[in-house]
Amino acid sequence: MSRIAPYPLRMPPELREALEERATKSKRSLQQEVIYHIDMSLQLEKLLASAPPSSDDTYKRIAKALRLENEVKKKDKKIEELKMQVSLLAESTKNSDTDKFRDIDTQVKVAQEALEKIIKNIPPRYEELDEKPILARSIFLNKKGK
Repeated sequence: MSRIAPYPLRMPPELREALEERATKSKRSLQQEVIYHIDMSLQLEKLLASAPPSSDDTYKRIAKALRLENEVKKKDKKIEELKMQVSLLAESTKNSDTDKFRDIDTQVKVAQEALEKIIKNIPPRYEELDEKPILARSIFLNKKGK
């Protein structure tokens, strides 16, 4: 079993504080955080070395890649919002206009049938029993005149 030799690392206090904050956020020790960042740096260098050569500085390329990544994330979020809107619109237009008119026509027929039943069940008024209509006013006047 090989032993890893300890290596004292000196760094400016600001860098140490920044690394300690990141280590706390990522729930790693300071040593693990330092190793993580060194490893990420080496991986980025390999990745950039495999990319076609460019006149841009490596850091500029990384910054550009990060900006593009943020734009992609924003656009992904916008796409998800638009998908939600499309699904809501699709849900609201499930019934065609023909189906909606058919439903309205059915409701009108039901209302007409109910109204006809109500009219049939209304008892006839006294005036409707006679052949000639009798007005309540004329009856009242005839009694006074007698």
